[in-house]
Amino acid sequence: MENNNNKNNKDYSFDLNSPQATLMLPLWGRAECTNIDSDIISDPFAVEILPKLLKKFKVDISTIKKKLRNKMEYMYLVFSARAYTFDLTIKHFCLNIQMQPL
Repeated sequence: MENNNNKNNKDYSFDLNSPQATLMLPLWGRAECTNIDSDIISDPFAVEILPKLLKKFKVDISTIKKKLRNKMEYMYLVFSARAYTFDLTIKHFCLNIQMQPL
């Protein structure tokens, strides 16, 4: 990840081979499933925020799209499952945090 400070405006860039950029893939999967009217996931917020994040962090997913062109139905399921697992993990974490005394 590169960080170039320009006064108060930070500019970030991610390489898709970096662990940080792979976190965009479940969000992309959620947005793609929503765009194809999938019964698995409907996440209008993912559709709204994904282009903004891709632009802000300069993540180019076109390479991934080209490589997966013939496997997109399978990949939708994979990314959806990953997103679902991520959601459950976050929900579990939040519930445990609420139970802990400050």
